[in-house]
Amino acid sequence: MIDFDLKSYAKRVAPTGEYIVRVMGSDLKYTKANNGSRYLEVRFKIADGPMSGVFIAKKFNIYNASETAERMARESFCAFCEAACVANIKSYAELEGATLLARVSQIYYQDQPKNEIDGFAKYEGTVRVTEEELTAPPQLNDDIPF
Repeated sequence: MIDFDLKSYAKRVAPTGEYIVRVMGSDLKYTKANNGSRYLEVRFKIADGPMSGVFIAKKFNIYNASETAERMARESFCAFCEAACVANIKSYAELEGATLLARVSQIYYQDQPKNEIDGFAKYEGTVRVTEEELTAPPQLNDDIPF
């Protein structure tokens, strides 16, 4: 017999819209292509409103065999850094805790809803920081080699 409510553990997906998000961590990972290409995966948490607590990840394909894909990813990463007010960063760790606005879409992948971040903007307000966020250990981050 199941003694807990399954609905309370179902993955939540935010509807399409603009959300205040906080950077929770990032990791530099190799792509499945196994050709030396790598992407930076940045994890965000919606910080306010009815969808507060929903996690969304954005991948920036910043090292790619395709110069066009690499350029587009780096331009997108630059726009993200500007919106997060962390221009001229030296380490991915500097992204953690940044609060900004994200334009989020709800899409379907293999018949399952998921979120995708389409763009960023600066957020000028303030957001409550939870005790959990203050005491959480830092996420793994690699230094930026470019």
